[in-house]
Amino acid sequence: MGAPSRKNIRAEVFEALGNNPNCEYSYEQLEAFFSQTSGADKTTSKRRTSAFDMWKKLSKEEKEDLKWSEYKTTYPEKAAEFQAQADEHNKLHFEDKPQKSSTKKNNNDELKKEIAKLKKTNKTDDSPKSSPAAPAAPAEDEPEVPAPAEDEPEVPAPAEDDFDKIDVNNDGVISRDEFESYVKEKEEKKDENDENGKNESGGEAESGGEIESGGEEVNESNEEEGEEEEEEEEEEEDEDDNSNKPVFKKKITNMNQYKEWKKNELGIEADKSIPGPDFKEYKTEDNFTPDDYDESKPWFEYIQKNMIVQ
Repeated sequence: MGAPSRKNIRAEVFEALGNNPNCEYSYEQLEAFFSQTSGADKTTSKRRTSAFDMWKKLSKEEKEDLKWSEYKTTYPEKAAEFQAQADEHNKLHFEDKPQKSSTKKNNNDELKKEIAKLKKTNKTDDSPKSSPAAPAAPAEDEPEVPAPAEDEPEVPAPAEDDFDKIDVNNDGVISRDEFESYVKEKEEKKDENDENGKNESGGEAESGGEIESGGEEVNESNEEEGEEEEEEEEEEEDEDDNSNKPVFKKKITNMNQYKEWKKNELGIEADKSIPGPDFKEYKTEDNFTPDDYDESKPWFEYIQKNMIVQ
């Protein structure tokens, strides 16, 4: 246990002197005399008074040789009076002097509020403004850029299914082989269209000669009418069958044979695609490999048998 404080020592000395019948001064008078000395400011505590402090002012006879814990249990009413006296004393001496701890706490709360306001203001300043900034005026010495002519051709947007046409294995990545085969296929189609245009122009020239000799072929055409009617009926039946078939415009490969067959098995429309991760799982389940392709596979020549190839 540490050494007693100077205040406690002084209180015990003054209390002993006040209780001595030979001493003409009481405890309160001794405290009053000491408060007028030069050392009073250094030793006197400015803490609040308690009921215990009021009880210490009693004489030894009044305390009946009881400790404070025993006294307030034996005389609770007097202990309450001491507490009322202490409250009155504190009210007079500490009414306009708030405790330092509470003042410090209030200052900290106010400081936190100010910091929160500053953070909120900084976020508001850093956030992008909704209104667009006005365009800067061009410098007088800068030449004006001429607007594009209205008759300039616009670059056509790529078709939605171009990627699917190039990505034959539907793995989400276009390889060099897939790209080269796609370019080759487009060139072949272009060559076919050019040849068809030449054939049509030649057919028109031949039709002029047929008109001149049309009279000689009238009899032959009458004989062939019956055969043509039969052929037309057969073609109409074929058209009725093909009207319900989906159209296939891509390159016919073993991968596409399997893909179109799998979409039909899953109930997916022909113009839709199977997601890449799902397609890989289906290939594993069906043991599909591009090189293993024969009549034993259910997707063998599926496109030719069930779709219209264009």
